[in-house]
Amino acid sequence: MNNLISPKTRPPGSEPLKPSTVPFFVVQESNFLIAQDIIASLQSRAPCRTAHVIFPCEVMPALASESRVSAAFLEVSYDEVFALQLDTRLAELGALIVLTAEHTDEQQARSRGWGMLSRPFTEAMIHKELIAVSV
Repeated sequence: MNNLISPKTRPPGSEPLKPSTVPFFVVQESNFLIAQDIIASLQSRAPCRTAHVIFPCEVMPALASESRVSAAFLEVSYDEVFALQLDTRLAELGALIVLTAEHTDEQQARSRGWGMLSRPFTEAMIHKELIAVSV
């Protein structure tokens, strides 16, 4: 994936989007280049705000000032989502979950309506998962 994709811009003369109306995505990913690819893919769809965190324990603090989260891309296992109580907080914020780590628990994640990205993934696969989980 090309990480040089710039976000779509608004037409000249249009009103700037308010932060509360712009989709917000959190990307928890330990590999900086993969995180940048995910973020570039999200920004290629439409204007959005993103937060990148490296460690799973940083997800909750990154959400502290948010009232709505569109989706969370998490490099954790299905069980870790529950162990870290991310499922509860993300559900409160309306976030859809897309797991990005290698898993043997895809069936469980999909049964909860979560997305899964198998590595290596492409921009098209990211967009397909967002559509699948209804973002």
